[in-house]
Amino acid sequence: MATLKLIELFCIDPEDRDTKDEAYIRIITTDQSPRIPTRGSFSISKNQSVNLRSNTVNFTGKAEIRLFDQDSVDADDFLGANTVDSSKLGAGKLKFIKNSVNYELTYEVVR
Repeated sequence: MATLKLIELFCIDPEDRDTKDEAYIRIITTDQSPRIPTRGSFSISKNQSVNLRSNTVNFTGKAEIRLFDQDSVDADDFLGANTVDSSKLGAGKLKFIKNSVNYELTYEVVR
């Protein structure tokens, strides 16, 4: 079993141009799908980052990391997904690029 440690979410170009994005992450593993943050979202705009260091998920095999922009009026906007493998230890960066949206997630996989 490995542990996925989230470190930082950086907004390069937000989905919402007029206001801040209300971002959240969903991590899908074989036996769980936690939302980060558990409730609500991270208010984030262009060239801002959110410290995620207190967020970890234990997993085996692969974990899919999905990024969303929470909307209050209609369905949340899906901003992309990436997969992390429990056998590939170490730090890395995942890019979430969709249309004009651009985010970067720094993470680490440890045993």
